[in-house]
Amino acid sequence: DYQHCDISTLSGCQRCKPKVLCLCCDLCNPEAFSSFQVLFQKPPKGTSKSVIKPYNMASSHQLLTDALLSWCQENTISRFGKVAIHTYGVRLFLANSQLTRIVDCAQSHKILTVEQLIRETGWRKELAEEYGQSILTLIIYHFPPPTESTPRSAMSATHKCAPPICSACNTVGHTSTL
Repeated sequence: DYQHCDISTLSGCQRCKPKVLCLCCDLCNPEAFSSFQVLFQKPPKGTSKSVIKPYNMASSHQLLTDALLSWCQENTISRFGKVAIHTYGVRLFLANSQLTRIVDCAQSHKILTVEQLIRETGWRKELAEEYGQSILTLIIYHFPPPTESTPRSAMSATHKCAPPICSACNTVGHTSTL
């Protein structure tokens, strides 16, 4: 205790004695704390991701997943070394959620540019700009975008129109010419 250090004075040891602060709070001295003020600005809302309809996994989905995992392994080794694979795994480049999102978006042709890759997966921009084109190449290889000559029925096998019903005889397969 500071009073036991120097018993010759009533106030105790001046060196050990707690210092009295002249600033106690921002209510007593608001100008003393103005340099510590932080202005919060809400970050701008980013563009939302595409809505992907449920689908049945096909072999092409698994092939793309396997190709992306191989790609991750190659690039992790080339950028960070083999120790990174053993320590962090191949998910150092793409997390499971990002890999799944790429496959989901690839089957519905939502990722065709690097900007779309960033928006749909939330992948870091610097990584996407450096490695995005090689991922796009894998996506296009496994899920080629539809061309103008592709018939509409081949593009979307899930969207089937109801067969025509004749208004005169109510049979399915033709329409009335009256």
